[in-house]
Amino acid sequence: MLSFIQSMFSSHSGTEKDPIAAAIEQAVEGTDPWIRGVSGYKKKLRPAAERALAYLDEQVDGMAPSLSLEPSGYSADPRLRAFFISAGALRKVLDSDPCLADYQQKQGKTPAYALLSMIKQEKTVFGAAMTGDVILHDVAQITVSFENHHFFAPSESDQATREKIKDLAFERLLHLALKRISILKTECAGKERRNALLQANVGLQQHLRRGMDDSPHIAVPVQDMAQAQLCRSLPENAREDRILDAYLEILRDVLIRPEDHLWISRESIIVDRMGIKRREVQGDASEVPLNMLSNSEGRSHAVSLVTLPR
Repeated sequence: MLSFIQSMFSSHSGTEKDPIAAAIEQAVEGTDPWIRGVSGYKKKLRPAAERALAYLDEQVDGMAPSLSLEPSGYSADPRLRAFFISAGALRKVLDSDPCLADYQQKQGKTPAYALLSMIKQEKTVFGAAMTGDVILHDVAQITVSFENHHFFAPSESDQATREKIKDLAFERLLHLALKRISILKTECAGKERRNALLQANVGLQQHLRRGMDDSPHIAVPVQDMAQAQLCRSLPENAREDRILDAYLEILRDVLIRPEDHLWISRESIIVDRMGIKRREVQGDASEVPLNMLSNSEGRSHAVSLVTLPR
């Protein structure tokens, strides 16, 4: 598991023998290296790292066997017909994908396996439909299509591709944690600026009062008062003396509950050769199983392990 993580930290003492330790170091390096300043950070993050890696193993190893993207099999496979509008479109995706091209340039050969990612689109259209022997017109129908095809994690074996997918998924969890840490950093920086502004206003008011007893009252602007109130509403752990603990807790929270941030759900659709969604399998309508990869930011992609034509 996570061979990429191990290779990154093979020069660190002991981490090449302990993928959990390597994952912890990658997590800290990928979010905020200053987290290493927290006493016992490795011990505090270890249960979360173990949970994240076990979860990714479960999710990726549970994906269906790879789908062959051989264009000659297009007509016979309902999944290929659903994912691509034609055999020619399939060939175009294979020939133009930058990830596959980069792999071929570096390795000198075409990869055998990869992860295919697509965006599933559903649209309502109006067309003809049969009800018994009667043809009805302007019937609302749902069409299903797949767009933005991209390949990831190309390799020479199914297992190697799955390991690369786990690495990418772990990096995605770190990206989500980094975004949360960045938000907290922005809030803390704003808090410091607002406190300095408030103190400057109060100091100026006191100075003028000492110099001129009859001077008008100089009030702190309403906007600055609102900002000061916002400062006070920030969480206590955003204070400077505990900020590294707050960063570590954000990272730990993401890794200990990976299922809240990244997940693969399984569903199926029934579509005919025109891409129209049907209620049951009959005629030219076939069932197409899907793996939907989703994250806590609201993004969702259809994904499939694939074997590539050589």
